[in-house]
Amino acid sequence: MTPCNHCTPCTNCIPLMTNTTINQSTLMIGNYVTNEFEEIILVKSLDHRGINLELETDHRPEFDHHWIEPSYRYDELLPILLTECTLSKIQGLRKNPSVKNQYKINELILIYRNHDWIEYVTEQPINTLHELQNFYFWRYKTPLTINIDHQK
Repeated sequence: MTPCNHCTPCTNCIPLMTNTTINQSTLMIGNYVTNEFEEIILVKSLDHRGINLELETDHRPEFDHHWIEPSYRYDELLPILLTECTLSKIQGLRKNPSVKNQYKINELILIYRNHDWIEYVTEQPINTLHELQNFYFWRYKTPLTINIDHQK
C-alpha cells in the first residue's frame, strides 16, 4: 500500500502529495487538492487560470476597477494520493475482510494491485483523491462524502 508517513495510526493526517501538478481538465467543483505547503484545498470555483476565484479591486476611489483572480493557479496545485489514510476519511467505506487490499464504497470496489488503485469493474486506475471523487460522481451522480478538514 502507499504508505502514510504523517501519523500512526492514521487519524488526523494530511495525505501525501505527489510531485505532479494537476491537469486542469480533471478538476471539478467539490474536489480536494493540495499545494506545496500540504494545505488541503476544496475547489469552490474554477476557470482557465486557476481555482477559488475572488473579486479583486485596486482600492482607489477615483477608479472603480474590479476583476476576478484565482486564489491558486493550476501550476501551484498537487493531487492528493490515495492511501489507506485518505480512504479512511471516506464516509461509507468498507474494507473487505476476506479479500486483501479491497475496499467498497456503495457498489464501487477499489483494489490495490501492482502499486495502483484499480476500480474493479472497469479496471480504471484511480490513484488520486480527485480522480476517485470524479469517478464516483460519474458512476452514482452524487458526490463522495469525505471527512477532511480543508484549510482553504
